[in-house]
Amino acid sequence: MEPLPTLDEALRALGDVYVHSGPIEPPADERLIQLAERPRGTKALLFICTYGGLANVAYRMIRCLRHAYQDVTVVIAGPCKSAGTLLALGADELVMTGNAELGPLDVQILKENELIARQSGLAPSSTFDFLTQEACKAFQSAYLSMKFGGRLSSASAAETAARLTVGMFAPLFSQIDPIRVGETTMANLVAHKYALALLEHEGNQRSNTSPETIARLVTGYPAHDYVIDRQEARTLFNQVRAPNAQERVLIAKFSRVLASPSDKLLLERFGTPSTTDHANEDPGPTGEAAPTPTPVDGLPG
Repeated sequence: MEPLPTLDEALRALGDVYVHSGPIEPPADERLIQLAERPRGTKALLFICTYGGLANVAYRMIRCLRHAYQDVTVVIAGPCKSAGTLLALGADELVMTGNAELGPLDVQILKENELIARQSGLAPSSTFDFLTQEACKAFQSAYLSMKFGGRLSSASAAETAARLTVGMFAPLFSQIDPIRVGETTMANLVAHKYALALLEHEGNQRSNTSPETIARLVTGYPAHDYVIDRQEARTLFNQVRAPNAQERVLIAKFSRVLASPSDKLLLERFGTPSTTDHANEDPGPTGEAAPTPTPVDGLPG
């Protein structure tokens, strides 16, 4: 086995390297836009670890990288859920370790009367659909029982079955807020639209199953925590591979923040620019020097 490259060698080979650990929420998008203002090449790698967040922010982040670089690779060594999956859809290539896991594309929304806690955007509509199915089953069962067991007429059996069903399910349906159901349905439609927009321009997905694959990511999994590992990801994404030697070096260096998301946003850019890189950089809009990448020791390893 060949020896692993040094940290500097890995950074020089990989291009501009970004590390994101934590929620995909403001100001993550503004932070990334600022960091990517002066790309040093045509290739970027985003190492990401997140439980998800806002679809709007994820879309802005990946679009920012797409505008700044010709090739964008997303590297995952831990959880990358919900809005993180949306972001990954816009990359040219997806790199996943054995511990990496994507998740369904169900947006996370604030729970009612909560400031921090979130729930899956599929929860309210899934609850409504489940109760509707159970109410239909209850009506059918009661009707058949009254019709054939009680020997009632069809009209009488239907009326009695309807009263029984309403009596059982009305208290449950009354606890569902229709506005809440509408809001969550719209939120998932927004995520769906963003995913299709990414794929239309530069997405990383099997072109022969685009609509079906997006639908599968949005509504085809039973829970937000469902694990999509590297093997299953290959059925969803066109380019999925294990990390190469250079990427393994950085995964090891930043293992702590890539294995488990930071409680607070952690987003930095890394590289090893030479003196000639600085000499050739264009000044910023106010005549200031372009921002330089953060030293590698800027993140815990």
